[in-house]
Amino acid sequence: MITITSIGIAAYVVSNDGELPDLKHQKAENNKWHFKGNTFYAGKLNTTFTKGEIIDGMNDTKIFVLHGNMTNISKEEADAQAMYAVVHAYQKTDSKNQKLDPGVPAVNDDFSIPYQSESDNLNQSVLPGKSVPVVLEYTIVNNNPITVTFENSTFKKVGSKTYNIKS
Repeated sequence: MITITSIGIAAYVVSNDGELPDLKHQKAENNKWHFKGNTFYAGKLNTTFTKGEIIDGMNDTKIFVLHGNMTNISKEEADAQAMYAVVHAYQKTDSKNQKLDPGVPAVNDDFSIPYQSESDNLNQSVLPGKSVPVVLEYTIVNNNPITVTFENSTFKKVGSKTYNIKS
């Protein structure tokens, strides 16, 4: 999982002229990060999660897809690339609370990938006052409930929500 976080930070660095994020000295607006109801308030971006579902993944896996609508509430473009760095999913196994890896959906018969455009929106900047549909995708390990946690810009947990899998 360290690799995924590193890729996320590397992508952030590339998209911000090679500068690392200064997580200890964020603007005051980032101190308002929290999760309430179905909405993750994350600085310039608010994401309201609308539903979760299980779909087929690559290599006979199952993927938990968390659908949402991300809105930029600021007056400047907001980078959506850090979602996987601050939103995590877990499932309990017989011996541990397993952190779930990002998932890759199986290709459809027409060679399209489910929710590709919504997934791609997490690799873009959202314009001021605009909203885009997004998905977070995680490979599940069993049929136990999935707990999604939300962190602020200093990686402190600010909320969680549990989703039950329907067979």
